[in-house]
Amino acid sequence: MIPIENKLEEMTESARKRNERKLARKRTKIISLVQKDAGLNVTEVPARWLIVWGFGLANGTTKKDIKEMFRNPEEIRYYKDKAYCFMRYVTTDVASNVKELYEEEFFKLALRDKNPVKRFIGFINDEPPPEDLQLIASFSSSCPSGLRIIPEFVTKEEEELILSRIDPSQNDGNHENKSETEPETITKLLKHRWVRHFGYEFRYGSNDINFENPLADKIPSYLNSVIAKMVQNEFVFKEPPQQLTVNQYRSGQGIPPHVDTHSCFEGPIVSLSLGSEIVMNFRRGDELYSTIVPPRSLLVMDGDVRHGWTHGIANRTFDLVPSCGIDVMHRKTRTSFTFRRLRKNPICCCLFPEMCDSQQGKISEENASNLEDHLVHKVYENIAPHFHETRHTPWPRVRNFIESITEEGAAILDVGCGNGKYFHLNSKAIQIGTDMSTGLLKICRDRNSQVLRANALQLPFRDECFHAVICIAVLHHVSTKERRLIALAEIMRILIPHGQALIYVWSKDQRHQDEESVYAKQSASSTKSLVDPCDAKSTEFSFIHIHERQSDFSQNDVLVPWVNVKDDKNPVHHRYYHVFDKGELEDLVSLLDPPPQILDSYYDQGNWVVKIMKDKVS
Repeated sequence: MIPIENKLEEMTESARKRNERKLARKRTKIISLVQKDAGLNVTEVPARWLIVWGFGLANGTTKKDIKEMFRNPEEIRYYKDKAYCFMRYVTTDVASNVKELYEEEFFKLALRDKNPVKRFIGFINDEPPPEDLQLIASFSSSCPSGLRIIPEFVTKEEEELILSRIDPSQNDGNHENKSETEPETITKLLKHRWVRHFGYEFRYGSNDINFENPLADKIPSYLNSVIAKMVQNEFVFKEPPQQLTVNQYRSGQGIPPHVDTHSCFEGPIVSLSLGSEIVMNFRRGDELYSTIVPPRSLLVMDGDVRHGWTHGIANRTFDLVPSCGIDVMHRKTRTSFTFRRLRKNPICCCLFPEMCDSQQGKISEENASNLEDHLVHKVYENIAPHFHETRHTPWPRVRNFIESITEEGAAILDVGCGNGKYFHLNSKAIQIGTDMSTGLLKICRDRNSQVLRANALQLPFRDECFHAVICIAVLHHVSTKERRLIALAEIMRILIPHGQALIYVWSKDQRHQDEESVYAKQSASSTKSLVDPCDAKSTEFSFIHIHERQSDFSQNDVLVPWVNVKDDKNPVHHRYYHVFDKGELEDLVSLLDPPPQILDSYYDQGNWVVKIMKDKVS
């Protein structure tokens, strides 16, 4: 009988050999990836340059960490989304010592782990490519006029005192002015951050306040010394602010690009930043400027930057910042105190009418077509291949509707057919589709589907020629009520008497009867750390709120980001949506002349749906 100690030793030796084989395979794979990715050969010949795998931008490793861990290399080079970096040492001997030390350390770590981690260190004979400084180019752009950052506006002691008084874990930071009547209007735990309002509630989505409904909670007195210092500074306030919003952001949380509504607030928007440093992005058209906002600093936005630029914070756990090239800045919990003064005259006469709610800020019949062209049609043209990759399975109730058309040779039209996932579901019927995206239409044609390019507002078919129509996730891309009615009227025009149509639109409520839609679930789990939501959408429509994936829809007209992390040039595209309230679709259908019969209406996976029948001859 073999002693148990010998058995354990054999098992340990067996596990060691398995791990050695795994390490060898991973080492070979890493060397191959480096050669393919960077065009460099990993060699056994000692050199000043080393590659270290498992420490890079993709891992969120700072250059300070690298220097402390790997004996202070002379230079470190990082690359976007890469899990490795290159290090240069003073001499080949120093580099050799570092390699020998850490090669042995990585090997020991791997042998102790059942699933060896991907860590590797090796020599590089040739000089690695330079860092792509375009990743941080926005930091060297021209600073917008009117933007000032006043460092160390409060002391560390003042910072600690203020944060202790606004502790979100107590759900009440204002012990002096606590409101017993309506605490729900001033303290909110949003999906993306904790928020508290004083003086007036700041309404996200519309980015304004309700003048008629002041809060019982006024700006607390423990901020009096900070406010007094602001008033004394000629670049901040001339009079004390009347409204305060406190936001607490955990690591990874941000806020979409926005402009505080012009008609509500006068003078500058002022924010005291406590806790963690953060990168804030400012955009006007194609111009992008990024800056680090340090803890205890005061951010002042006035003039051009206040009225003509959006400002926002990307959702990510760390930022790429300039520091001897590119470096990583990790985020911790940050609390911002944003102070505002109410505007006495609600009419703003700034020089940025395209951003100003007093002068424009409305979707009208005059700009609706241009909006849909830029923020719907062109977007789907750009994202067509990626969109196709994400759309495969027909929704069951749409499939059931198509299969319910039993008449031999019946004609079914799919308005806004996309990649054609609803074609070929009914062998008895003739199915035709329309869409505005030539890329999606090509995909349909490659799959032997009958399609043509047409706008839903002007369908190129004679009256009463289709037995059934489906319009799935299209009507919510039409930007005015009048145009949505035109699209519905076109559907009714081409239907034969007693023909049926099935229409799906996004619901403003993505949680119905305690059940989350697929979109809500995807949004809740979305973690794209390096995706910046500040893309170059047209400034003509900058007044439309950009929906943040991890939050509920706060208003009906929104821009919903489509994120493609594979697209390095422009990974974010904004699509216009009018998300529907409960009953809004039925009310819209009832305005048709003559109104169709509503056979059914229901909620399906974040969509409001109507099934209608044309029961009269038009």
